Parts: sequence; C-alpha cells; structure tokens
Amino acid sequence: MDDPRIANSRDVQEFVTCVGALSGQEVPVADFGGQYFVVAIDVTPTKYRILMSLPKPLTPEQTENAMKKKLFPADMITAGAPNLEGFRYLPSDWVDYSTDR
Repeated sequence: MDDPRIANSRDVQEFVTCVGALSGQEVPVADFGGQYFVVAIDVTPTKYRILMSLPKPLTPEQTENAMKKKLFPADMITAGAPNLEGFRYLPSDWVDYSTDR
C-alpha cells in the first residue's frame, strides 16, 4: 500500500560531455564538439523511470566555453528548469521496485 506521506517526484540533471585531454585542466580536444543531454528521473512510492534525451550537438567553441569558463550555450541551456518538451527521449518504461532486483 502506498504511503500518502511520500510524494511523487522528478529529478532533472543536465550534462555536457566531450572528449578531453587527461591534464586536469578540463581541456577538450579541439576537433571534437560536445554533446548536451537532459536526464529526468521520475519516482513514485512503487515505481520509477529514467528518461534520457537524445544528444544535442555542441560546437567545439560551445564545448570549450562550457568546460573552461562554465559558460553554457544560452540557446540550449537556459536559466531555470530545462524545457523538457523541446527534447526527444529514449523510450523508457516504468519499473516496479519489487521486480528490479
């Protein structure tokens, strides 16, 4: 039986990924652009699902700005919560906690 004190929730994370040198200086490889993803995790008292967007490509300049200066492309990453409706997602079904072992 569901506990009425436990609310449904959604956690949203944004990621910029790229290929970089192992220098500790967060230096992306110049010829590679990065990719931007949004991941949402929906949780209820009895089940969960993970939604991961398809990547949106970043130019080498956008990637370098994100990694070195923490300046993110304003046309994709805006202040506040991301526009989840603007992304296509990999399909994901709800998973019941009792079967996820």
